[in-house]
Amino acid sequence: MDMAQMEARIKELEAKVSIIQDIEAIKKLQRAYGYYLEHWRVNDILGLFSKSPDIVVKVHAGEFRGQLRRIGRVDEREVHLGF
Repeated sequence: MDMAQMEARIKELEAKVSIIQDIEAIKKLQRAYGYYLEHWRVNDILGLFSKSPDIVVKVHAGEFRGQLRRIGRVDEREVHLGF
């Protein structure tokens, strides 16, 4: 394997690691979201996604506002919790 092939392989592996890290961040978010939803901790749910009034979480109990937060490669602007 020459230097160019090694560099290409390293870039490929770095891309795979980035994807795996994103997947793990999403799994962590899903676990926290599920726990907070199960325990009716709406303010904590908002904290998962946001720190400003730019975000709206709608549940049957009302509408809740919070800040935008970057999660992996995804920016969430509006979250609807449907039941």
